[in-house]
Amino acid sequence: MTTNPAGDLEGYNLYVQNNPATCLQALSCSEAYLTGRLIDASSPTIQEQFRIFYTPEALAGYRVADHAAYDTTLRNGQKITVLPWTHGGASAGYEKPVWDETEPTTGEGIRYIVALKMGDDENLKTMVESAFAQRHGENGALGWNSLVEPVDIQP
Repeated sequence: MTTNPAGDLEGYNLYVQNNPATCLQALSCSEAYLTGRLIDASSPTIQEQFRIFYTPEALAGYRVADHAAYDTTLRNGQKITVLPWTHGGASAGYEKPVWDETEPTTGEGIRYIVALKMGDDENLKTMVESAFAQRHGENGALGWNSLVEPVDIQP
């Protein structure tokens, strides 16, 4: 769980690491992560928060996935933004689908990020699709315990 300096809850982080006992959240040890951050009507948009991915000259010094940032809609109607991985040094970057789930009248909600180190965007979208299917009990789903696992981790 994460809090602001006043101690108010802001969100959460979950890391998947090679060896959590020795890595202590080092980027080189993390294979994937999930975050959820509280947002409101005054929060930056996804494009504003991740503007570097929309600025080709800013990415010029990095090795980048074979696609630019793009928006897509999942089968359940949820719009997500897919951000490419970038690699520029000690640790490989993360492919990231990002989306907001907000209350339409207040704009309050949560911004979610699922990140897979050097992941494939199509495989990550399949994984996120399966999360929504599990959440809503579609097709005899067993809940969050039966997510489709990504299979594309490559060094």
